[in-house]
Amino acid sequence: MPTTLVKSDPTRPISTDESLEQYREFVANVAARADATVILNRDHMHASVVVAQLFAASNHEMIFLTGNLNSAVYGGPDVVGAALEFLRRSPNARIRVLHELPLEMHNELVSAICSDDFKSRVSFTQVPTHLVEGYNCHFAVGDAVNLRFEESRDAFEAMVRFGDHANARKLVDFFDFLERKAKALNLNLAG
Repeated sequence: MPTTLVKSDPTRPISTDESLEQYREFVANVAARADATVILNRDHMHASVVVAQLFAASNHEMIFLTGNLNSAVYGGPDVVGAALEFLRRSPNARIRVLHELPLEMHNELVSAICSDDFKSRVSFTQVPTHLVEGYNCHFAVGDAVNLRFEESRDAFEAMVRFGDHANARKLVDFFDFLERKAKALNLNLAG
């Protein structure tokens, strides 16, 4: 099956409510097909739409390798609402976050998902600096099948695919490896 590539048009304004709603519908349609169509998104508003859709398309686990859960992406009502709905849908759903920087003190997503109802199903692990130096990417993966991948952690530009089992699995494996290393190093530093 050939890969379909769909790019965001960099000349098209995306800041209007209408164009953002069109993008939201477009991403939802691609997610519903789950045929590994590639979407390229380029800014924090598109990233928020995609992250909300990743939550909506997932039932078991969401993982994030991120700088600090930037509020411009993760703090809006669409993402927070989608995250809470994800946790409510299944009593076994969980969220794991590897972050490179301290989390923002007033992050709406962190506050919402760390409520008493969900805190046992949410984990945050800070990645030690020397491990951060070994990779350049950030990503989010839902149910080991849907992904948003930023090749450079210095930009919001990302590739998004719904239904990409092979690449999502590779990202989950890397996440699990990094999480084990980070937790072991954090335990050693604390002990």
